[in-house]
Amino acid sequence: METGIELFLRQVSDELENDILKYWLSLEDPRGGFYGEADA
Repeated sequence: METGIELFLRQVSDELENDILKYWLSLEDPRGGFYGEADA
């Protein structure tokens, strides 16, 4: 059974890997490198 901290860490890790990083990696600069920010 997960403790509260273990559950929190798993949720944060899932959010980072599946939502946040997925979004930013989709904004890859075709010339190489990365974008420093994204605007609407």
